[in-house]
Amino acid sequence: MARVKYTLDDKVAIITMNDGENRFNLAFLDCFLTVLDEIENNTDANSLIVTSAHEKIFCNGIDLDWLAPFIKKMIWKPQRHFSIR
Repeated sequence: MARVKYTLDDKVAIITMNDGENRFNLAFLDCFLTVLDEIENNTDANSLIVTSAHEKIFCNGIDLDWLAPFIKKMIWKPQRHFSIR
C-alpha cells in the first residue's frame, strides 16, 4: 500500500496520506513530494485537497522516533541561549 497516493476528480487532485499516523520523516516526505511532482507534471489539476486515510488522525506532525537520534547528537546548552534566573 502506498504511503501517499492521489486521485483526480475533474481538475481537483486529492492526495490521501495513507501511512497510519502520517508522521513526517524523510521517507514519508519523499513520497509526498513525489506525488506532488506527479500531479504538477502529469495532470491538468488546478486545485488540491489533502486528506488522510486514517479515520481520526490527519497527521501526527514530525516523527519524533526518527528525529530523536539527531537531537541526541546536538550539543545544545540552554544556558548559552537563555538567561536562567
